Amino acid sequence: MNENLKTTSGENADITDRKKAEGLLQKERAMLNSIIDLNPYGIQIFDAKGHYVRSNQAFFNMFQAVPPADYCLFDDPIVKKAGFNEKVHLAVKEGKAHMNPEAWYNPHWLYPELPDKLSCFRSTVFPVMNAEGKMESFMVMFEDITDRKKAEETLCASEKKYRQLVETLQEGIWVIDKDSNTTFANPHMAKMLGYTVEEMLGKPLFNFMDERGVEIAKRNVERRKRGIAEQHDFEFIRKDGSRIYTTIATTPVLDEKGNYVGALAGVNDITERKKAQEKLLAAEKLAVMGRLTADVTHEVNNPLAIIIGGTQLVLSRLDKKSSPFKKQLETVLRNAKRCKTILGSLLGYNRTIGKKEESINLPALIREAIKDVGYQYDMSGIETVFNCNEIANAEITGNSTALLSVFINLIRNARQAMGEKGRLTITMQKEDEKHLRIEIHDTGSGMNAKQKAELFKPFASGWKERDGSGLGLATSLGIIETHGGSMSAESGGVGKGAVFTILLPCEFKEKKE
Repeated sequence: MNENLKTTSGENADITDRKKAEGLLQKERAMLNSIIDLNPYGIQIFDAKGHYVRSNQAFFNMFQAVPPADYCLFDDPIVKKAGFNEKVHLAVKEGKAHMNPEAWYNPHWLYPELPDKLSCFRSTVFPVMNAEGKMESFMVMFEDITDRKKAEETLCASEKKYRQLVETLQEGIWVIDKDSNTTFANPHMAKMLGYTVEEMLGKPLFNFMDERGVEIAKRNVERRKRGIAEQHDFEFIRKDGSRIYTTIATTPVLDEKGNYVGALAGVNDITERKKAQEKLLAAEKLAVMGRLTADVTHEVNNPLAIIIGGTQLVLSRLDKKSSPFKKQLETVLRNAKRCKTILGSLLGYNRTIGKKEESINLPALIREAIKDVGYQYDMSGIETVFNCNEIANAEITGNSTALLSVFINLIRNARQAMGEKGRLTITMQKEDEKHLRIEIHDTGSGMNAKQKAELFKPFASGWKERDGSGLGLATSLGIIETHGGSMSAESGGVGKGAVFTILLPCEFKEKKE
């Protein structure tokens, strides 16, 4: 036997499938690495303990550096302070990605030799689980949102600037949606209506007007839906129930498809201008009436004087046998004198028309009225109290002759209602920032509900019983309204006196030290 002959024995195995699997795994890894490397987002990969594995080129481009080989994310004090560890553990526990808060980063902070460039990033943690459901690694993906963040900040600053502009405008800005509910109102708009901005938001447009206004507003809204922009005057109701006159420039708001989604309006308060126009119109009407009154009074006075004189002459020559005719002639004479009194009242009122407006010392004017009534009636039994201490700084502009006739008429009526004894109290006080309140109290005969309802109507306020013209209160109301004010009366009933209240527009000046 050949001693150099050596023999071996073994077992052959087919590893074709394993080689194929390894090759497939290498291809998948290569493809995964290619996806990571070519991804526009910055990517970092760490093992389950937070040790750095690798990062892609996009990460380097973003941060201008990569961590050292021995870097551990969980040991980084900055990462710990930001609560990043908890985010990773939460992502592992829930088995899903978790987004981290936005963060600003400057590579110059860590590496002084790198560019001083501040950037904003948003990161997301993705856990990588094995077949047993345990995390074997995790990936952090970074997105550079610097440009978007700067655009948002620019937009926010622009919106803030625009909002400040809108909120400081001395013009009301009002925006409604397609259902006519308020979506925006600037402070000036809310102030005009007596509300806060919060009170207006969400309320329908129609809540701020009367029934007639609602009908008009609904027609206007239909015009906005047809794309029509226009300017018009409109009357709103304030929170306190008062009316405000405005001029509105309104335009429809459309979406990108041209569909109506609401309307925007610029609103200006023209209440004072409206009142001035109405006052001017009333003055013009009064001037026309005054000229007509003067002409008519002049034409009627002459024949009336003849009637009165002739009747008095006939009465002086009648004897007792003509007594039936005498009573009839006395009736004629009495009514003729009544007509003369009415004409005298009209002429007196006419003298107040067309007088130049001036600054009025109202307390002095009322004292003058009290003095004038004292010349006509005995006021010795009337206790007169006049309190005007609170309004020493009130300034009223108007027709002093006309206003004097008002207070003479009211004080005279009070004296007639009280008789020879009573108490007359006149008070003046501030009603609000733009109005003065004057109250005239008497302890006279008072009035019932029917008398009160007809009080300011001509020839319907007890003038016959008091030997008046029947025009005093009616003309007094007209004068007050011509001055932009109002007048009302209250009484507790017959025998309980009366209170006449006048509100006049005025300006309260600052008191000089």
